[in-house]
Amino acid sequence: MRHFLSLKDFNVDDVKKIFTLADQIIAGKHKNALKGKTGVLFITGSVRTRVSYEKGIFMLGGQPIVFPCEALDKKETIGDVAGYLNNWTDFVVARLKTFAKLQEYAKYSRCPVFNAMTDDGSHPALVLTDLYKISKTRSDFWDLKYTVVGFNDNVCMSWADAAEAFGLDVTHCCPKGVENKSKAISVEHDIKSAVAKSDYIMTDSLSEGQDIGGYQITKELLDTYAKAGAKLNPCPPVSRGEEVSADAIASKYFVGHSFFDTFLTIQQAIILYCL
Repeated sequence: MRHFLSLKDFNVDDVKKIFTLADQIIAGKHKNALKGKTGVLFITGSVRTRVSYEKGIFMLGGQPIVFPCEALDKKETIGDVAGYLNNWTDFVVARLKTFAKLQEYAKYSRCPVFNAMTDDGSHPALVLTDLYKISKTRSDFWDLKYTVVGFNDNVCMSWADAAEAFGLDVTHCCPKGVENKSKAISVEHDIKSAVAKSDYIMTDSLSEGQDIGGYQITKELLDTYAKAGAKLNPCPPVSRGEEVSADAIASKYFVGHSFFDTFLTIQQAIILYCL
């Protein structure tokens, strides 16, 4: 049994095995791997994450039971919730506000706990999905230049974790004062310079009150400075006109909605690997 909380708990060999499982799932293997198993999902306010996890578990023969995250906000302790659910649950998927709460649940759980995102700093399955998809067209994906543009949010923090765990070349391009503090990544404040050096450019939607200022990714910026073959991969939900312009989404740089199609498959592969 193994939890999937942070990419820093995994290594390149783990990722290769997860990717192999994903290949096998796409090839039609492991169809009943979760037969007789029950996964409890604590997920609120999600579209893609809930649909992909719930369908993915069902496709492997498992039974997903979905609760809102607020189900964990009762008077009883997290330890008590986990203790009772240990009687009937084979794995838990949770999308919570804090990583500390996720860790607390995992501490008392006798089954694997999977991080489906935390608001304060992690979205590990998203990063593995991106890397898996990129690996299908770029054999040199371990050596590419990845740049996250914007604030130090959960996407940026998870890419920083990936840099530390897998030795990836990751840059955080951002306004001064909001830099990611990880020693595993570099920081760039010049958006033009950052775009010019990047193979893959990631953004994340803005939180209320955040202003991206001069760090919006536009088609003009990409046309002027992006290297040949560079790709734009904004994390959904995408807010056109905020972190990225509408014409950038409509451009040749945008990897497209289908780039996300293996999000479900990677989540399936992670669950099987950790079980």
